[in-house]
Amino acid sequence: MSAPIRYPVNPPFSVEEAAAKLTNKDYQTSPIAREFVQIAPYDPDYAFTHQQGMAMFKDKLYVIFSRGYAHEDFPGQEMVVVSSDDFYHWSEPKVIGPCHKGTYGETTIITGSLYNRGDRLIAYFAEHDWCAAKFTENGFSHDQPTAGTKSWMWMTYTEDGETWSAPVPSPGNAHESPRQTLTGEWLASWGDGVLFSDAETPDGSDWVWNCLNEEQRQFGYAQGAKMLGECSWYQLDDGVINMLIRNDMMLDGQQIFNAMLSQSYDGGRTWTDPYRCENFRIDWQMVNTGRLPDGRFYFVSTTALNRQYGRYPLILLVSEDGYDFTRGYTLRDELHDLQQQGWSKGGEYGYPEVLIHGEYMYIVTSRLKEVVEVTRVKLSEIQ
Repeated sequence: MSAPIRYPVNPPFSVEEAAAKLTNKDYQTSPIAREFVQIAPYDPDYAFTHQQGMAMFKDKLYVIFSRGYAHEDFPGQEMVVVSSDDFYHWSEPKVIGPCHKGTYGETTIITGSLYNRGDRLIAYFAEHDWCAAKFTENGFSHDQPTAGTKSWMWMTYTEDGETWSAPVPSPGNAHESPRQTLTGEWLASWGDGVLFSDAETPDGSDWVWNCLNEEQRQFGYAQGAKMLGECSWYQLDDGVINMLIRNDMMLDGQQIFNAMLSQSYDGGRTWTDPYRCENFRIDWQMVNTGRLPDGRFYFVSTTALNRQYGRYPLILLVSEDGYDFTRGYTLRDELHDLQQQGWSKGGEYGYPEVLIHGEYMYIVTSRLKEVVEVTRVKLSEIQ
């Protein structure tokens, strides 16, 4: 029996050494039996669909996602929910995060995560009333600075899976569903940190955002990072928590597809400086990491090894020690036929969210930010 974890733990090596040790270089994948279903088909009235979250509640699978008229995060974007009790048949989208009239047009809703706390299912989302700088003579511009934008964090919940509450203020907008550490803390990935709660069952309002501070961010930027966000975490048996961070790095004018690594030695309460993982690739997008029921570690996303198509293919890598992710499976490699052009639309398999429930691993992704699909594999197939 392993010794109980007592914080702060003493890591076996420094975070810089851990970043050097972490690898998916030259990984090998093989086919795996899987099935998939399109849960949000192409809709010409809502040609942008993305930013999905997933949870099981009262024996039904629920997925939330953002949908907009044509472009990413433009005014008029809203949050909807769909559900299924058999994986194959899905309800029609229901708006549970509506946009409102803003200063210059409709507000923009950006979907976060789902959290099943047993007696209720909670959905998180952000609402933005874009500032004047976003509006130019050519229309709305997502590239302009956001200073002056008014933003709110919200959550809505259901107790029966059908009727959702009016939105109420939320402490944050995590993009990854909350999970528990080995010692019971709850962490939900958000930006370059986590929403944290040490309550037995968080009620949705008692989260604290523990993230990189400004000095730590500057430490990452000094290594060439352009963006630090959309992280995912997993905990090792010794209590160390590894947080992989998207960085969108440019180095000497070249795109560098490497993750950044920060660690926590106290259950997610504080985090170390981030270090570039020179042997661990991610494809400028969200990743999802965690542990399988048998204790092994997983990584689900894309790695930029194939740049003919962005965010392609969707892979599952498995590790025995939490550092060597060099073997796994190709989950999906089909191509989606884009139906309508839009600003910032792209990515064959975007923003994977993983849910392990029963005998399956479920993975929800967007396809070119136009449709949403759920893929599942039997855990027994993951050798």
